[in-house]
Amino acid sequence: MTIGCSVKQGEQANLTSYEWLQVIAIEGPLPLDLRRDLESISSSSNSRLRAAAAVILYREDPNQYWDTLFESYAVHDYVLRKQGIQNFIGAEEMASKLNEIESSCLDSGLGRTPVLLLAFLEYQEKNQWLEFEDGARISLARFFRTAFLAQMLPALDAEDIANRMDQAAREQT
Repeated sequence: MTIGCSVKQGEQANLTSYEWLQVIAIEGPLPLDLRRDLESISSSSNSRLRAAAAVILYREDPNQYWDTLFESYAVHDYVLRKQGIQNFIGAEEMASKLNEIESSCLDSGLGRTPVLLLAFLEYQEKNQWLEFEDGARISLARFFRTAFLAQMLPALDAEDIANRMDQAAREQT
């Protein structure tokens, strides 16, 4: 399987499933040519590749790539929330969607690594929430975003990163 996307000036960037896994697994400094490729991909119209590139670049240099990470991982639901709009779904519906995403990843040879990323992207713009019996609520986009960031950035505090993103997104409204 090849994941393709349009990048700057009409060039084509393609990552095979195997290459995707290699890039995700890189630890330590990125080779300069790969860093340049990821910078190009981070401005792609393909949200999956853009988000994957953003987190890898952020892992490389959090100060330089904060804006890149924010652009891909911010959840912009504050206007709707101020209006009292929250879309609640059942746990079964969420579990079904997660199983569908996981099956798609496994069937395409990507493994389980991108499941949390794809779940985040599924819910990022939907303002969908789970409500528990005790009245507690959780944003599915925020939950999957934080879980994926924790998976990809184990040396960093994913909750702090997510909270900073939420604060910045609130300030934009």
